[in-house]
Amino acid sequence: MWEIYLVLGACSYTLAGVAIVSILSRRRQPEAAVLWIFLVLILPVVGVLSYFLFGRGRMYRKRALRLSASRKRFDSILANHYADAAADFSLPLPEHLQEMFGGHFLRLTQALSCNPWVGGNCVELLIDAPATYARMFEAIDGAQDHVHVQFYIFRLDATGERFLEVLRRAAERGVEVRLLYDAIGSYSLKKKHLARIVEAGVEAAEFHPTNPLKRRFEINFRNHRKNLIIDGKECFVGGLNVGDEYLGIGIKHEHWRDTHVFCQGPVARQLQEVFLDDWYFATDVALVAERYLSGVNPCGIVPAQVVSSGPDNTLGALRDVFFAVFTGVRKSLDICVPYFLPDDALLSALLLAARRDVKVRVLLPFWTDHVIVRTASKTFYHELLRAGAELYEYEGGLMHAKTVVADGLWCSVGSCNLDPRSLVSNFETNLCFLDQTLARTLTDNFEADLRKSSQVKIEDVQQWPLLTQVLQNFYALFSPLL
Repeated sequence: MWEIYLVLGACSYTLAGVAIVSILSRRRQPEAAVLWIFLVLILPVVGVLSYFLFGRGRMYRKRALRLSASRKRFDSILANHYADAAADFSLPLPEHLQEMFGGHFLRLTQALSCNPWVGGNCVELLIDAPATYARMFEAIDGAQDHVHVQFYIFRLDATGERFLEVLRRAAERGVEVRLLYDAIGSYSLKKKHLARIVEAGVEAAEFHPTNPLKRRFEINFRNHRKNLIIDGKECFVGGLNVGDEYLGIGIKHEHWRDTHVFCQGPVARQLQEVFLDDWYFATDVALVAERYLSGVNPCGIVPAQVVSSGPDNTLGALRDVFFAVFTGVRKSLDICVPYFLPDDALLSALLLAARRDVKVRVLLPFWTDHVIVRTASKTFYHELLRAGAELYEYEGGLMHAKTVVADGLWCSVGSCNLDPRSLVSNFETNLCFLDQTLARTLTDNFEADLRKSSQVKIEDVQQWPLLTQVLQNFYALFSPLL
């Protein structure tokens, strides 16, 4: 009998050795590497399984290459169209904008995101689900050629059924409709539930199936994007998924606070490219017809840029853009996110901004659907408050909006949180803008939310019981893994 245990032990530690080699073969945060190595050595079977399911920092190279393969097939189309769009917004900036964000900043964010800043866009801010869904349904009903839908969570409830019905109507009148949903986020959405809309002509696909027998099986790397593109000319990006809970139905705190944005203009083509890449990866079908990336006439004056990030060839793009903004901001910085676990670099950038008299305000939820993340995020409170930042916790419902406004000019709305999962493991998309009017509107909404929030004072933090602090710091140990 002992021979069996010996063989099993040898196999376990052989697998542990393979996992450790994999951990050390990629550059990652030292804390995360140490945690994974510790877990693998202490609990070889559980640790190895957990690591290969959740711990890899990026996709396998062959998957990333497949993504880039589709890009090569329409790069020439993109180059021509982006050159036309970029002409609408060329450097240098007007003098009053140059003082805040000079040409070097735009060139930096363009290099980080791999997308140029394009002008000629008009933007509509959408607050909460009722206004957002109504605008989405209106846009889908007005689609003429194609509708591309992408959500992390797509519930099969009254709201989801209504959404599917709108898509079915569009398909029945001859519009191409494609629905891409994440397999884990939309775990309740099965092919049998989509039969009605598929019969009407809608194409549906899941991103990273959770069934190990299926191709592209994956647990860790999730598609957290919430995008909608209409005819390649209009787009929606933000924090809202599809489900009753986002209307405040069936949730404890009734009000779900979220922010989405509706854009018309050349920037929609950049979001279209994101969807085409994801669709190709999920289905092996490359949508390279020029009409998907056809010219878009300018309809406004707002400069905009899509920043997409994920564990493939765009690893770290959103994190790096946020870092550039946090280090370059001069006057004010308003951050609203539901999940706040910045890495050392982002935290240092925030602390330095506050210490050089930038007005830094961070709005986080008081109520949350992820208690461990919320508890771990409190370990950052003392440092931020001591540096001079202002911290608030929203009590008017469940805060889920993801917005950043810098110097009353640069602003960002999207799906990305300031935590390791969003910044490293998930596929995310944010729309960034350079517009004082939109920034003012976002700031007005931010300040309206502050009136429904409680301000956290450093005296409050200093009075936390020892057990509370121990629990917070214990959870924070695992922040690289959350």
